[in-house]
Amino acid sequence: MSGLNRQYDNLLYINIGWGLGLGIVIDGKLCHGKDGYSGEFGHIHMYNNNILCHCGKTGCIETEVSGRAIQRKLIERIHSGEASLLAPKVRSGETVTTADIIGAVEREDPLCIELVMQAGSELGHHIAGLINLFNPEVIVIGGNLAQAEPCYFLQPIELAVRKYSLKLMSQNVPIITHPSGADAAVLGACLIARSRMSEPDAAVRRTPPRSR
Repeated sequence: MSGLNRQYDNLLYINIGWGLGLGIVIDGKLCHGKDGYSGEFGHIHMYNNNILCHCGKTGCIETEVSGRAIQRKLIERIHSGEASLLAPKVRSGETVTTADIIGAVEREDPLCIELVMQAGSELGHHIAGLINLFNPEVIVIGGNLAQAEPCYFLQPIELAVRKYSLKLMSQNVPIITHPSGADAAVLGACLIARSRMSEPDAAVRRTPPRSR
């Protein structure tokens, strides 16, 4: 993402793995928010599904669009009798990870493909709103799920964005994946630290008070 930041001054970085987060860069600066908590995109209430999010609220975007959401739906549908390459793992009580789901997609598992495409379409719907709001130059998608086959994840995102965003806002906005994978959070933390250290008053903040 640091390389992308040198090419674009206005971008949105969507991190989708087990959860869902957002990084916002405006005029070349990373937006932190008042307390450093900006970008909690996954915890916007958008669904009346009564599904409890790990944040303690219900109906968050993350309850329908995340690795955790795909896992929940996969387990429910396997227990209802649907076939999947991951059925033995689910029925034995083993934990199903996003890596397992992506692996099953690569092996052409119909149920996993359906769920990943559904997540992509839903994510694209929400990204369309972000494009209308922020008018970015580029959308970057990282995290574990971004490593899924583009035809099953990226393309549904693109179709939904074109459908739900204003054409004037989205027609020249590329949507690309970034191979950050599971390291996305670590990379983001490094970028935040670096951006804050480069702020004009950083030297003042770093200087410890003198003892008297």
